[in-house]
Amino acid sequence: MPAIFTTNGTIINSDHVVKFTELRNGETRFLLSTGDTETAEVRGDINDQFYRIVPATPGHAGVFVRDWGDEVYYTVRSIIAWRICPGGTFPIFVSEGEDLGDRVAIIDPVSGLRDDEGNTGLTLDEWKKIYESQRQADHKEAA
Repeated sequence: MPAIFTTNGTIINSDHVVKFTELRNGETRFLLSTGDTETAEVRGDINDQFYRIVPATPGHAGVFVRDWGDEVYYTVRSIIAWRICPGGTFPIFVSEGEDLGDRVAIIDPVSGLRDDEGNTGLTLDEWKKIYESQRQADHKEAA
């Protein structure tokens, strides 16, 4: 069930939205299948709230990187679901609201790690070595 989260704490089941109108004051008015209306400020992009969400197979994870000067910090978070959109399928991660940094790779339990640079089938440790060597090369090139 894709849910629409609002700033006032109301959660609206998007399957029950018949029509919505974005108002000038930044709020959105929803006509629900029950005939009721709900007006609230929506968190995030309203259009994203209507795309289908499916549970992820256990074992999928995202790798996030924070680059702080000479240090690189990695965070791995489980993918709990996938949002299916016209432009592709996008992961939804376990998060406690913290800024995770930039997502740079996905770990698939069957085929291994893949990133946006075309590296595939790697273990996390193998990928970290490639990432850090590329990072060092980029820093030398910039200097």
